[in-house]
Amino acid sequence: MSLRVLILEDRPDDALLVTEHLRRAGLDIAWERVETEEEFGAKLRAGWDLIIADYTQPQFNAPRALAILKAADLDIPFIVVSGNIGEDAAVDVMRSGAHDYVFKGNLQRLRPAVDRELRAAAERKAARLAQDEHVRRLSSIFDSALDAVVTMDASGIITDWNPMAETIFGWPKSQAVGRMVADTIIPLRYRDRHRLGVARFVETGKGPVLNTRTELEALHRDGHEFPIELSIGATPSAHGFLFSAFARDITQRRRAEEAVRRLAATVAASTDAIITADLDGSIIAWNTGAERMYGYSASDTIGRKLSVIVPNERASELRAALDRVNKGELIEQLETVRRRKDGRLVEVSISLAPLTDEHGTVIATTGIARDMSTAKQAALELRASEERYRRIVETAFEGVWIIDSKNQTTFVNHRMADMLGYAPEEMLGKPVLAFMDPDAQAAFAANRDRRQQERQAEHEFRFRRKDGSELWVLLEASPDLDEAGNYVGSLAMITDVTERRRVQKALEYQALHDALTGLPNRVQLTNRLGQAIESARAAREQVAVLILDLDHFKEVNETFGHQAGDRLLEQVGPRLRSEIRPEDVVARLGGDEFAVLLAKTDATAATLTAARLLEVLERPFEVEGQHLDVAVSIGIAMSPDDGDDPDTLLRRADIALFVAKQPRGAFVRYAPEHERQGASRLALMAELREALQRDSELFLQFQPLVRLRDRSLAGVEALVRWRHPQRGLVPPMEFVPFAEKTRLIKPLTRWVLVSALQQSVAWQRAGHRIPVSVNISMRDLVDPEFPGTIASLVRAAQAPPSLLVLEITESLIMTEPERAIKTLAQLRELGVRLAVDDFGTGYSSLAYLHRLPINELKIDKSFVAAMAGEASRANIVRASVELGHSLQLESVAEGVEDARTWDLLGALGCDLAQGYFISRPMVADQVLPWLSKWENRPGAAEKAA
Repeated sequence: MSLRVLILEDRPDDALLVTEHLRRAGLDIAWERVETEEEFGAKLRAGWDLIIADYTQPQFNAPRALAILKAADLDIPFIVVSGNIGEDAAVDVMRSGAHDYVFKGNLQRLRPAVDRELRAAAERKAARLAQDEHVRRLSSIFDSALDAVVTMDASGIITDWNPMAETIFGWPKSQAVGRMVADTIIPLRYRDRHRLGVARFVETGKGPVLNTRTELEALHRDGHEFPIELSIGATPSAHGFLFSAFARDITQRRRAEEAVRRLAATVAASTDAIITADLDGSIIAWNTGAERMYGYSASDTIGRKLSVIVPNERASELRAALDRVNKGELIEQLETVRRRKDGRLVEVSISLAPLTDEHGTVIATTGIARDMSTAKQAALELRASEERYRRIVETAFEGVWIIDSKNQTTFVNHRMADMLGYAPEEMLGKPVLAFMDPDAQAAFAANRDRRQQERQAEHEFRFRRKDGSELWVLLEASPDLDEAGNYVGSLAMITDVTERRRVQKALEYQALHDALTGLPNRVQLTNRLGQAIESARAAREQVAVLILDLDHFKEVNETFGHQAGDRLLEQVGPRLRSEIRPEDVVARLGGDEFAVLLAKTDATAATLTAARLLEVLERPFEVEGQHLDVAVSIGIAMSPDDGDDPDTLLRRADIALFVAKQPRGAFVRYAPEHERQGASRLALMAELREALQRDSELFLQFQPLVRLRDRSLAGVEALVRWRHPQRGLVPPMEFVPFAEKTRLIKPLTRWVLVSALQQSVAWQRAGHRIPVSVNISMRDLVDPEFPGTIASLVRAAQAPPSLLVLEITESLIMTEPERAIKTLAQLRELGVRLAVDDFGTGYSSLAYLHRLPINELKIDKSFVAAMAGEASRANIVRASVELGHSLQLESVAEGVEDARTWDLLGALGCDLAQGYFISRPMVADQVLPWLSKWENRPGAAEKAA
């Protein structure tokens, strides 16, 4: 590798002379010449191995170059090669830092000088690296020390502070360094003594605490004092002495020592007999309680066998007990009899425990015996009470947290510590504020007076886990008062609701948004519409609602499949948004129906907007490489002219949409005469009433529900169908929704219930227990006579109530939750099963959901059908399954249409599945043949359906 040389020389020939000499001397060099200060400064950091400089030049000189090199803190050999400039100048340049001076007339000295200085530079570099490594190792030891390490100078100012010092004393290094030690970690009462001790050492070199271990109190940043073990060393330095203090927090050790002292005092003062025996059964300890109980003094018994107090008939019992304890087993509350010195027998309760050495080897047995003749019953009751309390506290699902009057933690159970990510012992002694963020601390402080005076009802609160994450809890607290009524602390019962809040947030979002498109749904649109109407009423402005329906969308689903239809629907929202103002709202009402809310508008602007929406939706949609054309029809209603509440406005926009769909691809503003066009629907309802009386046009189809665990049939859902003599097969969506708006829904529901129960009973008599599910409407749910109707129908069919499952949509329940809960409770008492249908599409508060007396949650098919391709849908399904299981409900997935979805649901722990992958709806005569085929095809889920 070439030697890189920077030459400071104004004469190119002289530079060439030097380099040629070095090459002839056997050096492979790469060199560059500079002659000005600017050039020298610019090239200086280019990684040179050697600098050769002429002493003086017209624009620059060697002493100046050395000054620049020194300022840059670079260690590069610097050799001056020049003419005869005099001995004084040579001495000066060497004093300035040059490593050698070679005359141009004596260049034979240059090669040895270069070799020497390159070696010296390499040695200096190696020394620096060794020093750096030494410092790095010392720094690593300093930073990773288990003790707090604090250094200070002779004036008492902190000069260094390791991470453990930050932990123990609470001061970050950035704030501690530069402070006085006395003001930072030394309690006020010790500070004068500290200052005098430092001054005495500086003066005499002697100090009583140097190089010894001392126990004393230290001061934490938050003001509390705690015990430490301290050793101090002093090291001479250029500025006097440097003191190093090594401190260890011995709070836990002090507590342990105190516990040992208490235990020793307890043993000495105990009225119970406490006896220790070695592995051979020889007595080695005998307390005063044993003297009183058995009549022997310690001197009488120590060294003798335990058999001295054991009746002969109990000898085998003693041997068996000692054998168990010698193997490390604990024996509690062994009730037996012992013999006193005077020969009388005493009934005792004995607990035996092994004593072990530091390696865990059993070396002796300790027994505690209590005279049960007078206290047996009380002891039994106390033991039972204590055991119940211990088990309740330690195994409770709730966390238990006790603080003292200074808000210091005095007890937490394992559940509470687990919630926060700590071990219980890590929390003891810490202020409760240490587990809160600043906002929670402020709320805690603001509630101080109420917390200390009265019980705090269950409320949500936020803590901070050890890893920094949030822990949301339900907290119920009670003050602890002493006999004088003074506050001495609080006890809190705490339940982790972090996951429940997350699920609640997810449910709140999905309750207000369409799962497929992410657009606001009908619930949110209705809320926003109500707000817009109120604002417009106050400002004397108008609001418009446009309801849009995609024409020919059914053909897209039938031709290209539901997945293609979903991709098309996802593109509608962005197109609509592109033609309206930012403050306007686009919502999906369901199926292929969308709505647009225009605030602060008028009829002309609403009409122009409708025309633009028609135009933008006429452009083909690209789906999976296909260009699909769909038209759109739009119904418009204006407030206040067409209605001054959300329901009326939406209904009349829907009426206008119905008129607009007659020609298709048009928009129509609502007019009163459009109401009369609903007469045809009334005619259809009249024909439905006649069909119910004839009982020959309506029929049921059944769709199976199977268990994912073992693919067994769990039941079927009954679906009503209408074969009209003139209209043919009328789709349920064309008559069921209108029946729900009239009184026909009650006789229609009754017909379905009667038919479904009769069929289920018929299957049962044929040897097949197949429960049947029936959907009920809002009118049924709020009908006080409905539970009685169900009871009479079940009796008339001679059906077990458990064969009937009633399904109620989530949105219906939340319309009138209290009435719904009452009705559902009455139905549950009858023995019928209850299911919440279309779960996730409504807004069911967890506060109501856990009160519903239901058995099943049916997850809406809009989430299930897309879960294989979209992580967000799969997460919603997972949350719904977990929520159901947490409420001890079976989870049912609707809309299972492929093997991938079947497998995913099984992995999530979903209980039941329903959908085309299993079977399409079928008439009653087809169910048993399907079941036989299903049961005879065991194996992989791919064989389903």
